[in-house]
Amino acid sequence: MNKRALYCTVICLYLSFSGFAQVYEDFNLSEYVTPDIVRSQLDFSLRTAGSFTDNETSKNDLFRINGDLNTAFDKYKNTRPYWNRQLLVVGMSGNYRNELKEKKSDYGLTFNYQNVNRFYTSDMRFFEVSPSVDVQLLGYKTGGLLVDVKTHNNSYYANIPMSVGKGRIEQVEDARQAIYILENLDKQGVLNRKLTTEEIHAFAQTISTVKNKRFLDARLRMIDEITTVDSVLVNMGVLSSGGAPYFTTLYDYWMYGDLFSRGSGTVYKVGLTPFINHRNYNNVSDLQSVKLTGTGVTAKLSYENEKPLNLYWQQSIWAEASGSYWHSKINLPSDNTSHMVDMGLNGRYTLGYYPTSRTNVNFGFDESLYWGQRTYKDTPEPNNKYTFLTSYTGAFVDLYYYISPQFRFALNANLGLRYTDNIKPKQDDPKNLMWTGNFVAKLTYSLF
Repeated sequence: MNKRALYCTVICLYLSFSGFAQVYEDFNLSEYVTPDIVRSQLDFSLRTAGSFTDNETSKNDLFRINGDLNTAFDKYKNTRPYWNRQLLVVGMSGNYRNELKEKKSDYGLTFNYQNVNRFYTSDMRFFEVSPSVDVQLLGYKTGGLLVDVKTHNNSYYANIPMSVGKGRIEQVEDARQAIYILENLDKQGVLNRKLTTEEIHAFAQTISTVKNKRFLDARLRMIDEITTVDSVLVNMGVLSSGGAPYFTTLYDYWMYGDLFSRGSGTVYKVGLTPFINHRNYNNVSDLQSVKLTGTGVTAKLSYENEKPLNLYWQQSIWAEASGSYWHSKINLPSDNTSHMVDMGLNGRYTLGYYPTSRTNVNFGFDESLYWGQRTYKDTPEPNNKYTFLTSYTGAFVDLYYYISPQFRFALNANLGLRYTDNIKPKQDDPKNLMWTGNFVAKLTYSLF
């Protein structure tokens, strides 16, 4: 009888422990509402990439390898009436490609600034204005010909997207971090009861708000954050014990529990984007110079949905329809103007898997379809109008791993089928079908 009683006790304890853990497995991240938050991040990244093209309809194969070094400052602000994100990126890049018997290389310096401002009403409708500036200073060298050719290509681009829409995507990674902490404190046996859904939301809101504070000393920041989170758990009366198992677990998942962005919600948006582009092309070898200036407007209709399927899986859907008109002027030996109209459909589906607090894998599919027509005003007939159609269908996989809270590794790869049809003017081989592939490896260090 004693053995039977012991077996029953062990089984009951196991079932009780399993049921205790499963409560947090069922937590719905989509119900979390982000409080007023401000986040800033400064990243330094080193990236290398390669790609190939295996042309099915010609011998025009291509191999390319490139790399870049970037510094990015990202500032994010979220309140109920106002959403803002500012991104500043400064980078250096290099590229090498081998196509047929030509060997080409280039180097460049880039600067990009974007400021997205979204103003909300009480019924989740919004007006958005997002000015951005992009500057590229590039140099090229082409070898393998009779004479090496060196050129400089400087471009300046600015636009002001303006749109109206409805919906909001909440950032729910802080709620996921709360579950990480509670699950692992539970495994250490330091919780004396299960937290209610309301208590979990309050705990997650504390996690979100305490990160708003800024400290010059990272050590003082960590002390303040851990102290605040600890005081919330103490005031809830859920701790059965403290000591090393409690504080080491709390510290570990405070450092690693919110490394990946998770979203929840839907946004519909329609808008117009006026833009201007100027490019200056200089051939160093023969001292020729070409200048191109373009202006235009783009209309877009977009849909975006982020849905946490559970704590470990995330579904992302994005679709967009667009149409553009732009006018450009280029000074060749004489001025030449052109007009272009294009229409496009784009979509992406992503399924994300988050097995641990340090690892994330995304799988997905891309689809795009473009139609365009360009008319040259200063070109004699009959070749003054060009019409083309392109499409792309591809699959991709992204892998992210955090070596430390500041140091992360990313590996991205994709494979797709691209189709091009030069509808007008008719050519001997107007249709082109090719497989394209790409891989990218990147190391990023976050200063804060």
